[in-house]
Amino acid sequence: MPDYNFQTLNDREFERLTRDLLQKETGLTFESFKPGRDGGIDLRHSSPTEDVTTIVQAKHRVRASYKDLLYDLSKTELPKVKKLEPSRYILVTSVEFNPAQKKELKNLFAPYVLTTGDILGRDDLNGLLGKFSEIEEKHPKLWLSSIPILNKIVNNGIKGRSDFTDEVIRKNVSLYVANETYAEALEILNEEQFLVIVGEPGIGKTVLAKMLIYQLLGNDYRLVTVTEKISEAEDLWEPEQKQVFYFDDFLGANYLEIAQYHNGDSALVNFIARIKLDPLKRLMLTSRTAVLNQAAQVYPRLEAPGLELARHEVKIEDYSKLDKAQILYNHLYFLGLGEDYKQKVKEDKNYWKIIKHKNYNPRLIEFISDPLRLKEVPPEDYMGFIQERLDNPADIWKQAYLHQTDDYCKFLIQSLFSLGEKVPERILKRAFNARLDYEIEHNGFRREADVYALRLKHLMGGFLKAVRHGENVYLSFFNPSITDFLLHYLSENKDEKWRILNSVIFTSQLTNRFITSKDSLLAFVEDEISPLEALISRRADDLVDPEGGSRDIELLHFYYFAFPVDLIDTKSAPILERLDLDEALPSQFDALLSTLDALQTYDESIRIVKSRFREIINYLFSSDTGGRKLSSIKKLFKAYDESYEEYIADENSRTIVESALTRHWGERISDIEAGQDSDVAEFGTSSEIETFIGEIQEDGRQYNRSFGFAELRIMESFEDIDYDEIARSSRERAQIEDYMSDYHAEEYYSERSEPQRNENAEIDELFQ
Repeated sequence: MPDYNFQTLNDREFERLTRDLLQKETGLTFESFKPGRDGGIDLRHSSPTEDVTTIVQAKHRVRASYKDLLYDLSKTELPKVKKLEPSRYILVTSVEFNPAQKKELKNLFAPYVLTTGDILGRDDLNGLLGKFSEIEEKHPKLWLSSIPILNKIVNNGIKGRSDFTDEVIRKNVSLYVANETYAEALEILNEEQFLVIVGEPGIGKTVLAKMLIYQLLGNDYRLVTVTEKISEAEDLWEPEQKQVFYFDDFLGANYLEIAQYHNGDSALVNFIARIKLDPLKRLMLTSRTAVLNQAAQVYPRLEAPGLELARHEVKIEDYSKLDKAQILYNHLYFLGLGEDYKQKVKEDKNYWKIIKHKNYNPRLIEFISDPLRLKEVPPEDYMGFIQERLDNPADIWKQAYLHQTDDYCKFLIQSLFSLGEKVPERILKRAFNARLDYEIEHNGFRREADVYALRLKHLMGGFLKAVRHGENVYLSFFNPSITDFLLHYLSENKDEKWRILNSVIFTSQLTNRFITSKDSLLAFVEDEISPLEALISRRADDLVDPEGGSRDIELLHFYYFAFPVDLIDTKSAPILERLDLDEALPSQFDALLSTLDALQTYDESIRIVKSRFREIINYLFSSDTGGRKLSSIKKLFKAYDESYEEYIADENSRTIVESALTRHWGERISDIEAGQDSDVAEFGTSSEIETFIGEIQEDGRQYNRSFGFAELRIMESFEDIDYDEIARSSRERAQIEDYMSDYHAEEYYSERSEPQRNENAEIDELFQ
């Protein structure tokens, strides 16, 4: 018979185990209830043909005594059961009982407990698990909590290693959430006999490796930990013994030292070949994605097909919302966090702020759940502490950035950072080469062969990711938290910030990161203004727009948001004077419009804008491709004390505005017919849609009259809209959305006969 103590299960996992076992034993189907709102019920079975109700209470009490349990049941649960008056009451708990104690509990809950067989303690649960081994397989955390298995893990681990003690193993197993990535990794390990686990920092590589190792140790494998060289593993090889060789971060904490190992790739590949020839052996390695890519350049044999087959990458995309919720719940449940802290996470469903955060990371969850880190954080400040950690996860990337990237990698990372998001690869390469030219001239660096291609390959999958659109390749950061880290890092390292600025060649490198807002982390402070003036004066003529547009529009934008008020007019006026709008691209429309709106209080800038007003306004009306900001353009007339009536009286100007309005309404009609108009999509019948579109037409005519147009031919196109077709399409989309929602929802209950539950509802129930 198994000997489980159930300490690695949280209360919800224990309830699910109870349900699975009772359903097997009784042949009944039990319905689960939301925790915290059960009124004395965790599980219930109601007969459809008889007036019979069976309720089950699952009491998971880790390390509780019988006396503690009896007190809780008497004071809390007994009144609930009496109120419910069930036909049958079953009590299941992880506490051990003797026969006398079972009889006492039966008498306590009489007449609802029919026999002492309806009082199940730890031994009874182990008996059922011995009877139904398939249930055991469905709960991997349970198997690892078995005392004999735990003893095997400890004994087959490394003596004296702190991470293979009873306490640490229990903690790791308790916190773990076995999702699809666990099953996939286990399958690779069983098929290939070795496994390379890769992923970004903090994603859960080492935790996954340890869970797999625990399983092997429980199956009589002995652990050999490799710390530096494969030769260590060779020396500890035992021919007739089951062994698992574990090499955590196998390319070294500082991969820049990889090259010192002579024929390192051959040694590793040869050892893998030896592993695959011996069915008693397993090999497991972990590595950061960026580190493995770098090593493949130094060790070409690491790109061999056999190694690719055994590679398993852990990505944040592998974690469903429910996985993330369960990881958070386990940390809150098992790490000893006070109830007042847990309550703050549950309050107002604050857990969703954590689960949905763009920077969610298992390592961050461990950080924010650690009671030792909360000594100076009172419960009322706990959610603020969590939010700050999630918003600024510098600790996750700092180590990798400072210690696993060389200077050339940092130049490439900073070049991408300065250019913004989704950067064309050709633009990134030019920016990197300009940075390298600066470093060669001023800081003594040299140009290595293929330096750009090698560093790009090394960073790919760790710091960077690539997306292809047609013939073009675009680069961006692998995780949004990298940008957050760099913002804080560069704000604290001004020398690095100025090395970026001194090497820029594109105007977007100035405008993307350094002028987001006046309170930006990288905004220029008073003592930086003079050096900034000198820099722009020196480099302005060399700067270009990356898309071939107007450099001056970007510089205008930069001057207004980067310089103090007393310098803006002085800096902006000369650019306004020479601005060549023939060079401007439609994509620069927003930058020019916002800058003109901002400059309306600066005398010299006003004078120059007024002298070129018609030319500028014509450009703006012509460049508003979707006609979305026509009202904002029209407001400039009042801001600069110009007459719109005089402007529209000009035939050419009138044609330009008419075209802009036609584009505006053409876009709206296209959106409506394509079902992409959010306002129209709210209506389900053709009559409702017809009424609402009639209101749009009337409002539209008033809008057009404000621009001086009583009638526009494009407005007649509203009459051609097929209301029935839009209503039908709207219903179809709603049905598809409902179907997809049902399709993606996971089963909460283990038996197929039980209904599927929406994932969001499961998460809410978990934290009730």
